[in-house]
Amino acid sequence: MSDPDDPVAAAAQFLVRFGGPQSLRRLLAAHVPDASGHCATCRTHTGAAPVWPCRLREIAEQMLDTPPQAGR
Repeated sequence: MSDPDDPVAAAAQFLVRFGGPQSLRRLLAAHVPDASGHCATCRTHTGAAPVWPCRLREIAEQMLDTPPQAGR
């Protein structure tokens, strides 16, 4: 289970609850490795990108297997 205080995990849980699994599948399709092994979608203002898989990709993969939590 993801940490409820983790903002990325909270965002993924929001997507599952309100966007459904299809929104996470779109994230998974976008957050793929580029030729250098970094996330092709995640970029900072300097152009730097995290090594793939990025945190959002990992959370999205985890959330696909986690049902939405009622009342959250």
